[in-house]
Amino acid sequence: MKNLTIAVFFIFWTCSYPAMSRTLLESSIAAKTHEQWMKDFGRTYADDVEKEKRFKIFAKNLEYIENFNRAGNETYELGLNQFLDLTKKEFTSKYTCANLKGKLESSMVASVAALFNVSKISTNNSLKGKRKPIPESIDWREGGAVTSVKRQGACASCWAFATLAAVEGIVQIKNRELVSLSASGIVKFAYDYIKKNEIASEADYPYTEKEGKCLSIRSGEENLLEVVAQQPVTVLIATNENFVNYKGGIFGSGPCGPIESLQLTHAVTVIGFTNEYWLIKNSYGESWGEKGYMKLKRKGDSHHTVCGLSMTASIYPTISDVK
Repeated sequence: MKNLTIAVFFIFWTCSYPAMSRTLLESSIAAKTHEQWMKDFGRTYADDVEKEKRFKIFAKNLEYIENFNRAGNETYELGLNQFLDLTKKEFTSKYTCANLKGKLESSMVASVAALFNVSKISTNNSLKGKRKPIPESIDWREGGAVTSVKRQGACASCWAFATLAAVEGIVQIKNRELVSLSASGIVKFAYDYIKKNEIASEADYPYTEKEGKCLSIRSGEENLLEVVAQQPVTVLIATNENFVNYKGGIFGSGPCGPIESLQLTHAVTVIGFTNEYWLIKNSYGESWGEKGYMKLKRKGDSHHTVCGLSMTASIYPTISDVK
């Protein structure tokens, strides 16, 4: 009986050992990867308890990324960046504008208005006059109208960085001089503007060609295409786990969820397009995506781009605004 017990234990141990070895090996690799990641991104923790907590989140995210890339079912890849030790909830709170709760568009309107000293803005205007032919592709980096990718930090100020990128672009197009603007100043200007001025709705302040300097475009790909062909434009999009860890390729296949339930909580700048994708400038630094940029698939469900990029009107300054 004793020999039988030993034999059973030996068989159990022998069968379990490979699985245990793999688990220990994977844990060891994850720990080493975490240590190297901490060095690469300058991450430190208050104590060992916090470090252990962050490591568990890191390891879980790392496993997800490895499994996703191994499957190879999508047209894009995920990768390691500065967000790997954050939960989705933490990322959304710190690095998107979800906490503005419906005030994101007003913040963007106010930032543009403050920069160009506009007292009121019509926020539902389409392009007027003769429409220009739309090219098959455009990249405003090649036109010299895009500054280097900035890093917003954990201050939920994506709207300020996205707005500045559009303003920097139109200033360069008008004056042939590319100037990198500061986001810290525009945040204060925008909030001061909101306190002093009323952001008019279409019902309260219908568009006229004589009043208001900044324009907006109605939702939909075709309207957005026409404006981006002329200048960079600020837009709102939804995000998800894959967006957080995007490394490269064309981000598509409806990863942000059904159109009808999307929450547009992040602001980015559209700086170009091709027949396949929109070219997006983000504000997460060059360690995110393709050196800070994303290719977002065009022609999503219900005539809207993936992640709701063209679902809402987009505010942008016009050349006549620039002195």
